[in-house]
Amino acid sequence: MPIAPKKPRVTQHDQALPLFTDRFGERRLFLRFLHAAPPPEQMLFFHGDGGNGKSLLLKRLMDRYCQRLRAADWARLDAIADDRACVEGYDALSGGPVPCVYHDLAGRGAAEDDPRGYWSGPLMIARELGAHGLKLPLFQYALMLYLRARRKLSPERIKALFPAAEADFVASLFDIVSDTSVGLMAVKVLGLFDKHLKANFALWRMSLGVDADRLQEIQTMATDDQGARLGEELPRLLGESIQVAMDMPNAPARLVLLIDTHESFWGTGRHSESDATYFERDEWLRALLAQLYQPNRGIIVVLAGREPPRWDKAVEHQIPANHINCQLIGHLDPPYADEYLIGALGHQVDTDTDTDTDAGDNTQTQTEQALRAALIRFAEIHPDQVHPLYLGLTADLCLQARARGEQLTAADFPTGAHGASHALSQEVGQELVQRLLRYCNAEVQAAVPLLAAARGFDGELFYTLGDRLRFNASRADFDILTGFSFVWPDPARPGRYRIHDLLRRLVAAGKPEPTREAHAALEAIYRDRGPDDPEAVAEAIYHANQQDWERGWLEWTEVMDQARDNARHTLGEALTALRPVMRLETAFAEGTVDRRIGDLAAARSRHAAAETAYRRALASLEAALGQSPDDVGTLNEQGIAFTRLGKLRAARSDHAQAEDAYNQAIAAYDQALTRAPDDVYAHSNKGSALQSLGKLRAARSDHARAEDAYNQAITAFDQALTRAPDFVYAHNNKGNALQGLGDLRAARSDHARAEDAYNQAITAYDQALTRAPDDVYAHSNKGSALQGLGDLRAARSDHAPSRGRLQPGHHRLRPGPDAGAGRRLRPQQQGQRPPEPRQAARRTQRPRRSRGRLQPGHRRLRPGPDAGAGLRRRPQQQGQRPPGTRQAARRTQRPRRSRGRLQPGHHRLRPGPDAGARLRHGPQQQGQRPPGPRRPARRTQRPRRSRGRLQPGHRRRRPGPDAGAGLRHRPHQQGQRPPGPRQAARRTQRPRRSRGRLQPGHRRLRPGPDAGAGPRLRPQQQGQRPPGTRRAARRTQRPRPSRGRLRPGHRRLRPGPDVGAGRRRRPQQQGQRPLQSRGLASHPERLSPR
Repeated sequence: MPIAPKKPRVTQHDQALPLFTDRFGERRLFLRFLHAAPPPEQMLFFHGDGGNGKSLLLKRLMDRYCQRLRAADWARLDAIADDRACVEGYDALSGGPVPCVYHDLAGRGAAEDDPRGYWSGPLMIARELGAHGLKLPLFQYALMLYLRARRKLSPERIKALFPAAEADFVASLFDIVSDTSVGLMAVKVLGLFDKHLKANFALWRMSLGVDADRLQEIQTMATDDQGARLGEELPRLLGESIQVAMDMPNAPARLVLLIDTHESFWGTGRHSESDATYFERDEWLRALLAQLYQPNRGIIVVLAGREPPRWDKAVEHQIPANHINCQLIGHLDPPYADEYLIGALGHQVDTDTDTDTDAGDNTQTQTEQALRAALIRFAEIHPDQVHPLYLGLTADLCLQARARGEQLTAADFPTGAHGASHALSQEVGQELVQRLLRYCNAEVQAAVPLLAAARGFDGELFYTLGDRLRFNASRADFDILTGFSFVWPDPARPGRYRIHDLLRRLVAAGKPEPTREAHAALEAIYRDRGPDDPEAVAEAIYHANQQDWERGWLEWTEVMDQARDNARHTLGEALTALRPVMRLETAFAEGTVDRRIGDLAAARSRHAAAETAYRRALASLEAALGQSPDDVGTLNEQGIAFTRLGKLRAARSDHAQAEDAYNQAIAAYDQALTRAPDDVYAHSNKGSALQSLGKLRAARSDHARAEDAYNQAITAFDQALTRAPDFVYAHNNKGNALQGLGDLRAARSDHARAEDAYNQAITAYDQALTRAPDDVYAHSNKGSALQGLGDLRAARSDHAPSRGRLQPGHHRLRPGPDAGAGRRLRPQQQGQRPPEPRQAARRTQRPRRSRGRLQPGHRRLRPGPDAGAGLRRRPQQQGQRPPGTRQAARRTQRPRRSRGRLQPGHHRLRPGPDAGARLRHGPQQQGQRPPGPRRPARRTQRPRRSRGRLQPGHRRRRPGPDAGAGLRHRPHQQGQRPPGPRQAARRTQRPRRSRGRLQPGHRRLRPGPDAGAGPRLRPQQQGQRPPGTRRAARRTQRPRPSRGRLRPGHRRLRPGPDVGAGRRRRPQQQGQRPLQSRGLASHPERLSPR
């Protein structure tokens, strides 16, 4: 039987290039480098996992994007914000071609065909550059000298090494190098260069600095140690030659150099070598790149590898990190993956029929869409992250099956790699594993399948697992393993790593026995860490689930319920994180897990996540009911999910949707009870749903329907307790329903029936506590019921049961007929009159206000019939009249205001019948008439205002009948007429304004009838008329400003009948008329309180 030729596959680069999609950001970045002016001093480095499409991206750049547009066209495209729109706009245009060299370091070859060799690699790049017309004579001359020193120079080999376009020049150079003596070689070579470069020779020679001495120096390096020194200089000489070639007049504006598979320099040992040997492998490449950027002459360098380079740590030919622009090449998004599959698989038309109906086309389209969606899910390594190579391999499966006449469907590609039904899927998986482990040594390839069973690992777990499974687990092996691209560091937890998820899935499918052994060892390791470590508990459950999915699932549900009930949210979150990777082989198991995840999210007030989990659980349970419609457990679980969803919506005030969820839950329980009438859990859960429905209706003030729901809930709990009298859960929930019914009746003022419901609830809780004395929920709920009963009795004024705690030595007052609760008093003092019933009743008719702390030796005045709280006073002075009842009553008719601190030796005047607060006065002077009862009364009829400080030797004038505050005046001058009452009155009829400081010996003129303030004049001249009384009266027609503090030994004048506060003046002078009391007694209504 002849061997069938192998058909091309879509994963091969020549077939995959037309299917290239995504990577618009990386394409736009390359175009920016290509069109930048001046050229950037950076090189691009694309890195990422194997199979992510790095090499395909470089080939796509070389195939389509090595064209340079006009500056105006590129400026217009670069202004577009969207990367895809910018790239598609570039595809629609055409520009000038840019020379491009693609050098794949992973290529296989030997001698001059080795792409990684320190002399063959530069030679291969120079050969490609020569094909684009760049002339590199200095590098070719040095290479011939090196080959002659290594005894590898022959005419046949020269023709294979150099471009055919330069065959004549190379043949002439070979003749010179082979037959010419060392002394004449430099001169002949310069002549050949002149002939070869023609008009550009002078510029080339000046730019490169080539002369006979430079050529002689290269000849000398070729003779040392069989050309070893010259071999090390070849990459730098190539860089110099490229730079000079780009400076020539006919050189291109830009040159693109693409270097692929940088990791192939080290092969399987790149992470086991020391730094010295590590940097020796790619030293020639660093030397070449470093020379190209001194400075950049228009060369765009793009590299690709699995890990970013560490060239900034090299000792020789160091390249700083800021000269390398690293870009991570990640996985495909599902829309781009679907776009790739459409191009790879195409639209298949049924060729057996000549015509297709619309229904047939729709069915086929739906089948193809389902197949593409299954392939995308099959190739996912994370949600919404599709591995490009694995997706291409699955597309190859479909194409190969189609070539054999088979048609694969979505059922052939289940979610994940576990249990793939098609035999070729194992072959595809192993091919991808080989691709990912291509550069791993034997020790690492043995450890990877075992570590792939762990979701993550650190050094401690690596060493412990190595001891249990007997593989080499040293520190050096750990460093080697963590250096590969398929081992990712955990950014949230430094020092912890994880293996590529796709590789883990493929290894588990391809090597089940080693994987099962690793799961068992890892479960034992995590069990040894104890139950107090949430991460260890979750990881142990995960590994148990991977060995036996049902055992792990049941343990997960049990531990999750405990974590939720005990508020161990950290453990709950760790268990929730296991959901995407758990093996759940039935829809019912998926529904139970998702429902508990929703319960945890609802308990933490994550409403959106909770509703998503509940919806996912209901969808799984609906699918389970489709397979077994009469399963009571599934119906019961569905009712619980609907009830929890209703509670969530009620908490978000979505009352209509909440009631709908409760009704669906009750319907699910009814279906379960139809199939199993004695199912205790169905009766109890139905009661819980009805109780929640009653609570919802009560919150919406639908009292009648709420009471009906509560009664039905109580009936359901009774049904459960009839079949299981010791069911604590039902007793507790029945108490909750009765308590809710009591709250509802209390809100409707149905106090008697509400009290009855509370009592029944307390009885139900007691029943639960009799059977489970340590049930925390029963104790708490019973307390809530007792509190509700107490509130109900308080609302009914049934206060006898409790009036608060009474302190020792205190007593309660008996309230009067209309009084409320008795007031709590201090112990009775000696000589204190006990409160009468009528007096106590009056005290309780209004709230008592605080009167402050009473100082020792003080007493409170008893208020009159209409008075408020008693006044607080100082101790009684000798000879002071005690305040009478009538006087105290008058004091309390308006709020008391502060009168300041009384100085020793001073006293307060007793106000008259209508007076307010008393005036504060200085000590009585010799010969001064004591203030009578009528005079202080007149003084307190209006607020007293400050009149400023009186200087020694000054006095205040007595105002007239209509005057305001007295004027402040200087001492009498000789021959000056004192102001009379009429004159002083006129002075106070207008507000006084400031007239400045009066100098000694000066006086003020009295203004006329229309004048303002008197002018300030010089001293009185001889024969000048003194100011008259009439003019002084006009001065006082404006209000008096503040008079300040009264000095010791001074006094104030008593105002007349219409006068305000007395004037401040100097002490009485010899011969001065004493003040009369007549003016003080005439008009008391003019005075105001202080």
